[in-house]
Amino acid sequence: ILFKKQINAEGKEVSFPEGFEEYIVAHSKFYEQENSQSVRSGLIALPEGLVMMATQAVTTSDGLSPAKGTILFGFFVDDEMVIKLANLTHLKLMLKRFADIESESQFALAAQNLADKDSIFVRPTDPKDSVIYGYGLETDIDGKKALISRVELDRSLYRHGQGSVALF
Repeated sequence: ILFKKQINAEGKEVSFPEGFEEYIVAHSKFYEQENSQSVRSGLIALPEGLVMMATQAVTTSDGLSPAKGTILFGFFVDDEMVIKLANLTHLKLMLKRFADIESESQFALAAQNLADKDSIFVRPTDPKDSVIYGYGLETDIDGKKALISRVELDRSLYRHGQGSVALF
């Protein structure tokens, strides 16, 4: 690594998490590019939290010359990022690191029902069916379960339909 810099949300430079450099060096898929057009992205799990990473070969603007190295960008998947994403999508969103799921939580039930990266799990929250949760699984770059996302949606349309059916 020739140059590294981490900047927090306030724009101040902060130190890198312990073990970050060792993690990157141990995972060559981040810096060994197949060609000058190669782009890789994914989650990595550090003790300090999950990091969303993206890498691309360093080359000329037209991308025709051989790669001279790799540039890597990343950000922590933290509460501030979740709030920004929720505001952007206008959804009630919650992300939970797979390793931090408590055994008795709703996330634990979802984790048992999420087999792989492309699976989803949907569940109403209560007998009145006022809210429904949708869960999805994200894996890290090694294919290990890393993150469960949950979206909460109001079921007002469903309740209205149930009321209409009751009339007949």
